[in-house]
Amino acid sequence: MPNKGIESLADILSHLKANMLEQSFVFISIDSTSDHNLNVAHIFATVKEEEGLTLIVDKEYEDKYSTEDAAEFSCITLEVHSSLEAVGLTAAFSNALAKHNISCNVIAGYYHDHIFVEKRKAVQALEIINALSKKEE
Repeated sequence: MPNKGIESLADILSHLKANMLEQSFVFISIDSTSDHNLNVAHIFATVKEEEGLTLIVDKEYEDKYSTEDAAEFSCITLEVHSSLEAVGLTAAFSNALAKHNISCNVIAGYYHDHIFVEKRKAVQALEIINALSKKEE
């Protein structure tokens, strides 16, 4: 059985290290009732909503799934295995980013949190998130 991760916010922040994935991503929505030829190699994540299926896809493959231009995002991955039951982690980094007028969209995986920020603000966001661990030292 996998380890469920670190629950203490102080412990999470003391182990926090964030890395940015190289590729750019876009959020698009497709009709979830239609038969689509989805290639999971292009898709980072999906969210099923009443209005359709949200895909987070590598920008390089955007045209395969949508005809509309979508905003570009970078993905920052937190390289700490935080528990899905941990309290305060999302608030810690979203508040820090909000102080710098940076929006974030979060996908929590079993092992890591993935934070999508506007491409043009990604380097600044990465620095802000990595600085959170220094505050705990």
